[in-house]
Amino acid sequence: MRDTLLLLRMPYGINLMPVFFFAFTFADYIDVEKFVQVFLAFFLLIAPASYGYNSYMDADITPVGGLRHPPKPTSELWWICMLFNAGGIGYVYFLDSVLGLLLAVYVAVSIGYSSKNIKLKKFPIIGALLVIIFQGMYLYVMVFLFCQKVDYLEALVQVNLMIPAAISSLLVAINLPLTQVYQHKVDAAKGEGSLSLLFGKRGTFEFVGLLYLIVLVWMGIFLVGSDQSHLFYLFLCCLFPIFIFLIWWAKKLWADPSQATYRYTKIYLNVYVVSMFLYFLFVYLLKVIPEIPV
Repeated sequence: MRDTLLLLRMPYGINLMPVFFFAFTFADYIDVEKFVQVFLAFFLLIAPASYGYNSYMDADITPVGGLRHPPKPTSELWWICMLFNAGGIGYVYFLDSVLGLLLAVYVAVSIGYSSKNIKLKKFPIIGALLVIIFQGMYLYVMVFLFCQKVDYLEALVQVNLMIPAAISSLLVAINLPLTQVYQHKVDAAKGEGSLSLLFGKRGTFEFVGLLYLIVLVWMGIFLVGSDQSHLFYLFLCCLFPIFIFLIWWAKKLWADPSQATYRYTKIYLNVYVVSMFLYFLFVYLLKVIPEIPV
């Protein structure tokens, strides 16, 4: 049971939380109670089931997201993942039938991504696009539309919907190759493709730098154009620690390609999550405390 719980990699789900908080803080009429229910269902059931199923199919013996030394998959792991999926979908369907169906689609794509019979992850472009779309824009839109006090049509016309949703996918696209950059030998040996393997180690960092530049431009145009320029300057401040670490890591990797390690990937993800959490916390405080000068 200990190994089964480890392979569910529950703490690793924290890397998807910024997308949830992005939608939470930018939605105009958020229903906090419903958001908390969907949040818990996703991060206690759906996300662990996805990671656990991936662990079951891959049977990794080298470091994988959230585990430096993954144990051998247990026979119970598959059943627990299916039970978690069914429980998460059923609970969310009870809250909102449309949201439950959309979550079922998310789960089906996740299974298709890892399943040995389908294994979409072996195709670097197709697999990456599925992760980028479903863990970014798709999740953002689900939370944004279905966790508000207004109906779907009113939520659809809010200004903070589509551009932030697209930016969410860009942020996922940034993190994806950085979580693959230390796995080149393992992925090549398995015959699996990945974005990072496709770009190479240096190319991965160049790709990440380009995407961060695009994110900054989009956020700047969107927030300044919608009279939220103070949120853009706050975004720049919160991204600063991320940029400092990435530049430092890139310099080390330029001098020595072996510096593409699990340890540095984990540090990057920690810096990213903390920085983004602080940003969305500040945005939320600015919304609920009008006395704060901006």
